Amino acid sequence: MLSDQTYSYESPHVYKEHNIRLSQSSKLQSRVVIGADTFVGDGTSISGSVIGRNCHIGHDVTIENSYIWDGAVIGDGCIVRHSIVAAGAEVRSNAMLNSGSVIGFGVVIDKDVIVPNETKIVKTPIKTLQDSAMFMSSSEEESENDDDDEDDVNPLDSSEVGDANVVGAHGVGFLYEEEEDDEETNKGYSGIMYQMAQLNVSDVSVASTTVGAHQYGSKRKKRTYSTNSMYVSGDEDEEEEEEDFHKEALATVERAMENNHDIDTALLELNTLRMSMNVTYHEVRLSTSTALVERVDHFIATDTLGVKDAVDKVFGQWSALFKRQVFEDLDQVDLLLIVQKLCCQLNESYRSMVFLFVLMQLYDAEVVEEDNVYLWWNGKESQTEEMSVVRDKAEKWIEWLQQAESDSEEDSDEDDE
Repeated sequence: MLSDQTYSYESPHVYKEHNIRLSQSSKLQSRVVIGADTFVGDGTSISGSVIGRNCHIGHDVTIENSYIWDGAVIGDGCIVRHSIVAAGAEVRSNAMLNSGSVIGFGVVIDKDVIVPNETKIVKTPIKTLQDSAMFMSSSEEESENDDDDEDDVNPLDSSEVGDANVVGAHGVGFLYEEEEDDEETNKGYSGIMYQMAQLNVSDVSVASTTVGAHQYGSKRKKRTYSTNSMYVSGDEDEEEEEEDFHKEALATVERAMENNHDIDTALLELNTLRMSMNVTYHEVRLSTSTALVERVDHFIATDTLGVKDAVDKVFGQWSALFKRQVFEDLDQVDLLLIVQKLCCQLNESYRSMVFLFVLMQLYDAEVVEEDNVYLWWNGKESQTEEMSVVRDKAEKWIEWLQQAESDSEEDSDEDDE
């Protein structure tokens, strides 16, 4: 997209520049971007993250839902989760960055150090933005008055290179401390450096935070941040935003089906809505599933099509939408729970059959994998009294699936013999 970039796309949603050195046993999960001249060591796993240029990622490293900026070094055995590591920073072997960590420019985290949640570390011990502004102002003034004085000392310099309690004995850096009562300071840091734990850095599987505690149709508590706006709080605004998204997304999918738009156009519109309204992929899956199930219900209720034909017509064509909404195992489980819940609300005379045929379509289209079908089927949420009303027909199909797998394994054993 830019003249100096050479990114190429690889499935599943991996973008790589040229001159990247990936060790054979390293693993790039879905939604990964890696810049030019970066090295990734043996046994390293990266998912939902952006890695800059000229980075060195060591062996047996785990990086999840994080941003690693240009020239950063991540040592062997490190774990980095939901964090930002700025350009030129170094995280030495076996260190751990917990959720919400921000490692500033040039900071060095010593080996075996565990950085707690929501910790922000800077190279220079500046307490507030006001101190930073005063320091810069005084430095410029001193420079103008006496450019030849090599003995000038910055008022905020420390004889130590770092706080050992924060970055380790041989680390470089200090804890960035905010004055809680300083409203102006908080305003200045309403972007990525302020309350990082609440920032939705990545569209990680929402199922990881929602499956098991999901209340479909209920509203989650969340906070929205922008680098250009103040912190936004209040469940009412968030609920309205999700409701607005649901209405707009429903209309988008319905319009696509009515006018027989191509899949890519519908996906582009949905993704634009998702980003503009700052919702997760769970909301996208919920809205898409609702539109498709309602379409099936309309065909059946009006005697336009029979149950199987209605499901085949709608999901046979439009289940491809889910391939850009489902990325991980728990996303597939989340999708099955959504569809199950929606089918429970259909007419009692055909809801179980609709759910069975939808399940088969999603499996045949490779939207959901067999192992994740079992994970959903055996999960507590799919077996509640409310959800069980559509399990009867699906149970026969699950049994057939398990039997087919068993037969396949026996055939394989015979071939080996």
